[in-house]
Amino acid sequence: MSDVFKMPEKRAVRGAGGGIYAMDTADGLYCVLAPTVKLIFPKKSTSEIEIKVVNDTDISKIEGTTTVEAPETELYLHRDVIDILEKKAGKLLHLMSVAPDFTGYKYEGTISYTPNDVETDGAFQGTLKITARSTPEYVRDCFPMLKPTVKFGAIESNVELETMTGTMIVNIPLLTDGMTATVKSTDEATATATLSDDKLTITGKKAGSCIIDITGTKEGYASWNTTIHVIVPKTTTPSA
Repeated sequence: MSDVFKMPEKRAVRGAGGGIYAMDTADGLYCVLAPTVKLIFPKKSTSEIEIKVVNDTDISKIEGTTTVEAPETELYLHRDVIDILEKKAGKLLHLMSVAPDFTGYKYEGTISYTPNDVETDGAFQGTLKITARSTPEYVRDCFPMLKPTVKFGAIESNVELETMTGTMIVNIPLLTDGMTATVKSTDEATATATLSDDKLTITGKKAGSCIIDITGTKEGYASWNTTIHVIVPKTTTPSA
């Protein structure tokens, strides 16, 4: 083929860097719904209706109904993500699938999720399904419609105090410059929590368990909630 007719593709982008976003109705901006394995887009499919008449040997076709298919993707499940999905599942959301070059498609829809089986040495995953309620609308530049989300570093999902009235200090990495965090125990009669200089101090009160919610915020950013499950033993003296 002559070079003048060649058309190389040099602008292809990887999927990494895209995401599924949901509108924050407080300000109308979109923030990440949850980290997913794939970037999915609702797809339209139109059926065909055959037109056959005895007066003509040709069979023609016309467009029938248009269906917006419900795409699915895997995502990693843990308490932080499950809490988000449980709050939003079944509700009508303003969603946007955004590619790494900040093109995308916005649409209204509902989400549902199903936990997947997990092997002994595998990561716990689930399947996220998006059911679009409107036809996806192309957005040439999504960037002005997005807001970032504050980020935490990895922390233990489950801790156990050494004694019933013991304390434990857990480092809480705040990865977004200028973000602040607040903490709250779901049962302060079992354990309390305070945060100072990125150090979370957990103090046991009575045997049982509770969850410590750690919420990060910053002006102009979407908040994020991470959690630690705390077990308080009946033991009153440290082990030898």
